[in-house]
Formats: sequence, structure tokens, C-alpha cells
Amino acid sequence: MSEMPPADEAALRWLRWWCIDCWLSADASWRQAEFYQLDDSRLAALARTHHPVICQQLQLSPVVSAPDNELLAWRDLPESQRQLALRLAAEVCWRDCTEALLLPEQQRWCRRIAQAMRPGLWLTEAEGLPVNDGDINGLWLLRLRAGPGCWPRMRLAFPAEQVRRMESLPQPDAFPPRLLPLWQAVLWYASQEPLC
Repeated sequence: MSEMPPADEAALRWLRWWCIDCWLSADASWRQAEFYQLDDSRLAALARTHHPVICQQLQLSPVVSAPDNELLAWRDLPESQRQLALRLAAEVCWRDCTEALLLPEQQRWCRRIAQAMRPGLWLTEAEGLPVNDGDINGLWLLRLRAGPGCWPRMRLAFPAEQVRRMESLPQPDAFPPRLLPLWQAVLWYASQEPLC
């Protein structure tokens, strides 16, 4: 039996996350729909047979977005590394907004990336940011990176109140192209950190 090409494997992982894992792994604050009361085996069966109904209940589009390898890499990170990635992205864009949450060497790395990327020149429409919560700042950047097609599913991984606070902040009209290399750098750095 031949092995599946890596591109096909990534596409299948994306499809599974899009259709099932995004809502199965939702933060407890999002688990208000009745079907969440089912046991794990019934939830798995429901996921295979009633995708449109689940999407309707959670107000998600049933249309599958094209695979995004970086967002898939984000989802594959352990929770501690995802949290670090959010804080690193925020610190690169708004110096000292996560100062107390990062180690000195992480802060230095962020300053070096900020010097190279100059986020003050391309994040000019970030009105009301940074807020006094580095996690909200990072979440705002992740929402911008995920885009309107993927964000409704990604947001389920975070506490609903935190998401609502972040979503009340204005979003820029245009996608800043430098956001892509920022997230590439942040994901790389976070993935290098040892797990706690």
C-alpha cells in the first residue's frame, strides 16, 4: 500500500478540522448547543452524518475553505505554544504590551523582528490597540490573519467573552501583506520553544 502524499494528508487534516475538530474542541464557553450534551461516540457519529445541522446550530458556513497550511500548523501546536505565538505577535506589533508574560530573550526576539518588519508602518488602522491585555492584541492579529472565512471556526478555541471583547475592536479595511511573514516567524519561534 502506498503512502499518502503530504499535500493530500494536509488537505485531509484541514478538512477534518474544518468539519469536525473545530467544534469538537471548542472552548467550554461555546458549548451551548444541545448536541454537546451527547456522549463522545454519539458526537463522533453526529459529526459524520449531520455536518450542515451542526454548522447551522453554531452559525458556521458549511462551505469548506481552501486549506491553509499555516493555520493548520497553528492548530497543530500545543496550547502553550499557541498562547506564546499570540503573545509574540502582539509584542512584535506593540512593544511592551505583553512584557510581563514573555521572557527577556523572547522580548529581544520580538524587538528584532519588529525592527525588520516595522509594524508601525502597516498597522496604521489598528484603532484602539493595543489594549491592556496582550492576549486580546494577539487574538486580534490572529483574526486578521485567519480572515473572514476561517475566523468563525478558529474563534471557537478561545473563551467566548475574550473573543467578543476582541471582536468589538475595529478591523482594518485592507489585509496588511506583512501579516503573513509575521505569523510565519511567530509560528516558527513558538514551535521551537520547549513544552512546559
